[in-house]
Amino acid sequence: MSRLYRSLRTPAIVVAIAAAIIAGNFGVRNLAAIDPFAKYQANYLQPLGGGIGSLMKNVDVNGYDEGKLRVSFNAAQVQIRRDQQFFRMTLLRDGKTYSDGKVTTEFVAGIATYEAANNRIEVAGAPKVKNETFEITGMRAVIDQNEKKVTVERGASGTYRGGSFAAQAFTLNYETEEAVVEGVTWKGPAENWELLEATNQTRRDEVDIRMKEWRHLKNPDRDVYIDAEIVDKTSLLRAKTITWDRTTDIVTAEGNVEYHGPDAIVSAPKVVVYRKERRAVATGAVRFYVKPEKDKRSVTSVAGIPPAQVELPPNLRQNQQQDQQDPRSLDTARKYPIIVTCTKVEYVYAEGMKRAVMTGSPKARQSLPGDAWREVTAPTVIYEEEKEIMTLLSEPGGIDVRMKNSLGDDIVAEILVISSKEGDQWITGRNVSGALKIDENETGRRTGGGGGGG
Repeated sequence: MSRLYRSLRTPAIVVAIAAAIIAGNFGVRNLAAIDPFAKYQANYLQPLGGGIGSLMKNVDVNGYDEGKLRVSFNAAQVQIRRDQQFFRMTLLRDGKTYSDGKVTTEFVAGIATYEAANNRIEVAGAPKVKNETFEITGMRAVIDQNEKKVTVERGASGTYRGGSFAAQAFTLNYETEEAVVEGVTWKGPAENWELLEATNQTRRDEVDIRMKEWRHLKNPDRDVYIDAEIVDKTSLLRAKTITWDRTTDIVTAEGNVEYHGPDAIVSAPKVVVYRKERRAVATGAVRFYVKPEKDKRSVTSVAGIPPAQVELPPNLRQNQQQDQQDPRSLDTARKYPIIVTCTKVEYVYAEGMKRAVMTGSPKARQSLPGDAWREVTAPTVIYEEEKEIMTLLSEPGGIDVRMKNSLGDDIVAEILVISSKEGDQWITGRNVSGALKIDENETGRRTGGGGGGG
């Protein structure tokens, strides 16, 4: 019996490592009942034949490392090849792994084989590993002790970090705890994933994450999402790469980044979200899309920001249809989208302090029906979201703010402040000058009626 135990000791430790590896990060539950070890059946499935040197049934196995219990399980059958280089165990039951005498995971498995030559263990036949925080399944697991890696192939699913997930495959380095998960979807509580604002009235209970690849890295502790999209009720973030540094709680999105919020959409080559400060910074060729009033307070997965309309010469615009909107009127400011372009947007999204500061040649343009439009440019544009006030600032001592429209108006100023709040629309400025295009027919009508000039 002691000889047989010594023979069983090595595979027992290997199985323990396999269980602990999978459990420590993802777990495995209800693997499909397949047998990837058919190549061994011809030689090793016959009891005490085909090279089998030892066979036992209904075996209780305890595995120790440096005198400490690491794993225990019951196997319905254990087969050991005569050279003790191959082991096959079937129907592993009541499996447990231990740390400092306490149970850390529980597992079962239909089939497990160990090859000493390449130090690999393969597990299949409905294996399941779980603890209080996870329970995960897959089709097949391979543990390479030389590489210190475990790979779950042909699909994995279950629960992890408080949510449910499904993946095509994952590979885990159980020494460094670094993992690569492919083709992942995850759904779970939103509070840990909330990237931007969420009010008590609009907060969603769950968040959905879809990505081509998920990498969990250490030193520093961070997650990297490749070709990812993170969605909750109040926001959607998609990018080629999203990196969440958990040590600093900073999220960096790069490559075709789009953020869809309840009131605005931002696209940029790069966006950095400082979660603790509730602040986000977008840089590069930034486009900031302020939604019209009818589309606010909802998040839709649209395909990017629509381009601004082509600017038409005033004389051509005047020949268009007559139901066009007056670009001088602020009554329509909330009815149509505004597109702002610049090279940097710093957005503070804390409740009661929401505002965007745009620099790097910002230009705000609003297209109106009938090919009408209005446009403002300035070195700095500040948009106070909750007050619905836009402030345009010149460089110190300059007259750099400019406002134009499709009527031909062209005005410059040191400062312009524009309010688009419903029932409180106004515009004011400092050191304002420029030209207003006067319609001759409109002037004639005013003159004929005895009115004053404008």
